[in-house]
Amino acid sequence: YHIFGYRLESKGKSFRMHIKSQLIIGLIEIIKYTYEGLAEVVFMSLLCIDITGEKVWVFNGNQKCFSIQQYFFLIFSIIYIIPFPFSFGLAQKCLKEKQFLPFHFFLACYFPLPFLIFTIFKNIFSKCKNNYFTKQINSLNAFHIAPREQEIRKPQQREIQTLDMRSIVLQALEGPYKKEGQAVYWESILSIYRLLFTLSIFIENLVPKFFFFQTLCIGTIFHHLSLKPFRLSKSNTTELLSLIFLTVISLINGFKVGFVNTGIGAGPASGFLQLMDLAEKILPYCLIGFILAQEILIKLKIETATKF
Repeated sequence: YHIFGYRLESKGKSFRMHIKSQLIIGLIEIIKYTYEGLAEVVFMSLLCIDITGEKVWVFNGNQKCFSIQQYFFLIFSIIYIIPFPFSFGLAQKCLKEKQFLPFHFFLACYFPLPFLIFTIFKNIFSKCKNNYFTKQINSLNAFHIAPREQEIRKPQQREIQTLDMRSIVLQALEGPYKKEGQAVYWESILSIYRLLFTLSIFIENLVPKFFFFQTLCIGTIFHHLSLKPFRLSKSNTTELLSLIFLTVISLINGFKVGFVNTGIGAGPASGFLQLMDLAEKILPYCLIGFILAQEILIKLKIETATKF
């Protein structure tokens, strides 16, 4: 927009705000959906494998375990990957309570650990400061001395001139969800689940890994059922079905790993394994078909309602 220098006389401000809102929404979506892939790559970079009795880096068999690159990925995981879900939710809460600007929210997304440390110390300092002011007021009231206003006045928050930008960011984060309880922070809760799923990389044995996967899937389903975070019932139904399909796929893979490890898959159970492979391939298409059918039915209902 700025490169080509478009100028609109009557709609210039609204057009610029529309462009900014789309860029902000796109940036938030990129941050949310690239986190899991980034976490997987970083955690994979911390792994080592055993080759001829020597531990080497999983990405380079010529490098010994815990080289300089792995220490870099370890520091990055401590600074960014692990604290990101908690920083994301806390930054949303601070933005909602008008404690921070939208710029601070994006800083929290890119620098999670410094933001968490800063916010914790800021809250501790503000509580101590508030306690100090209340003690001063109580002591002055005891001696019937009118305190000077400039001494007891709490520091005022800066006047925020970016109300529209804040509403755009909050709309991107909270738009489809309910406005009360944990449902407001469902995006950060999903980020925590993504982090837990990615941590399964460190489980080498496949049977405990799929058991861990299965436990997380079932826990996510129960959490979703107890919370029902979306405002629309169709959205809750769609996500519930997605979680159920994910659980079924995880269960199929768990059975396959169990059969292969016990040697049953090489015998008469090979046909059953092929059936499970076929079901694993068909299930995602069934879910996509259900979502498309649901959208088509909703549009048909809207069109028939507008006609009559």
